[in-house]
Amino acid sequence: MSLINDVLDIKKMESGNIEFADETFSLHELLRNCAVIIGGQASMRNVKLTTDFEEPGRLEHEYFVGSPLHIKQVVINIAGNAVKYNKPMGSVHLSCRASAEKDGTAKICFEISDTGIGMSKDFQKHIFEPFTQEQSGARTNYQGTGLGMAITKKLVDSMGGTIEVESEVDRGSRFTVVIPVKIAVLENDSEAAEGNDGEQTQLAGKHVLLVEDNELNQEIAQYMLEEMGLEVTLATNGKEAVDLFEKSAPGEYQVILMDIMMPVMDGHEATRTIRSLDRPDASTIPISAMTANAFAEDVQAAKDAGMNEHIAKPLDPEVVEGVLRRMLEEAMTTEEL
Repeated sequence: MSLINDVLDIKKMESGNIEFADETFSLHELLRNCAVIIGGQASMRNVKLTTDFEEPGRLEHEYFVGSPLHIKQVVINIAGNAVKYNKPMGSVHLSCRASAEKDGTAKICFEISDTGIGMSKDFQKHIFEPFTQEQSGARTNYQGTGLGMAITKKLVDSMGGTIEVESEVDRGSRFTVVIPVKIAVLENDSEAAEGNDGEQTQLAGKHVLLVEDNELNQEIAQYMLEEMGLEVTLATNGKEAVDLFEKSAPGEYQVILMDIMMPVMDGHEATRTIRSLDRPDASTIPISAMTANAFAEDVQAAKDAGMNEHIAKPLDPEVVEGVLRRMLEEAMTTEEL
């Protein structure tokens, strides 16, 4: 399936069918989301992940306009390889900074370095070619399609960016990606800069339908949401979630967090069923996927099913809070219109 999806991605790019969004996003939130996903992979392989984008002054701007899904895919592809081709007790460092601005556009520079097995000089010349894998040395012990870096290069090129690699065998690698992104002009910058106090006030008292079949994940998510001041009702599968929503009064739930892989009825089918119900809030209630499946096709599948957002597991409280706040704000704006 991974090979098929990679081939389909390549074909889309070669035919010009790939669509890049033009939406406002938080760079901090995007980076935190990437760090959560890569951090989970790193811990399983006994690799240490460090970041620096939270340092004061590192990112002058918070909000940009572009295609966050594809930017995230680029960062995760590179950082995922940095973890995969590392050594036990090795490390990966994810860095981000904004460089020169011109006409409302900033160049965002992502740098991913590792202490892994590295690459030969000859292989570096071919790393961005499809189905290319180094045939000598330790890299042959790792499985892969040989398409990840080709996809990454095409994505970066399509967004008008650049990607460079420096590597030394047995010493590690460093990838530098620069992508031009428009700086978002917010209607109320002071509100965006208020911080967590304003966000907490907006979430407190809201009623969430949490749909999750795993008991440990239920406990973690419920505790996290209640700490934010939210009221939580739990459903253990998609069918139960549909029944609870159908029996509730319109507006009783303000948001739904939906796991994807569940027994009886999965998250995609449950979302489509809820959206098709004949009641005023069925088409407008914010629904977010909450799943470990975080590739581009997984995010698109969630949106195709009728979901508004996608939260990757393991859950990061700041990411969850940011997604909830954004969905609720958008829902309020829609009601006013």
